[in-house]
Amino acid sequence: MTSANTEVTVCVGETPAHPVGHQAQVEIVSAGATLASARVEVPGEVVLVVPEDAPEPRLLVDGEELSSSPRGGGWGTALGSGCPDAT
Repeated sequence: MTSANTEVTVCVGETPAHPVGHQAQVEIVSAGATLASARVEVPGEVVLVVPEDAPEPRLLVDGEELSSSPRGGGWGTALGSGCPDAT
């Protein structure tokens, strides 16, 4: 049995913790396991795929939780300047 997947789009922009050129580690973790991971150069964007039925998935950027529990049609999140809709 295969499950549906959810796309997670993450933009890591410039912040004091993430200067331009920094290689940020982006991960989706669930129940103690890493489901998806990628490195992205700041500013940059990456799309990760996570099983829709993963229990309580969390999005981490450089080990810090950015968001958890995706809702409906997937996640989209931005952090720092250089990302659309960043706050």
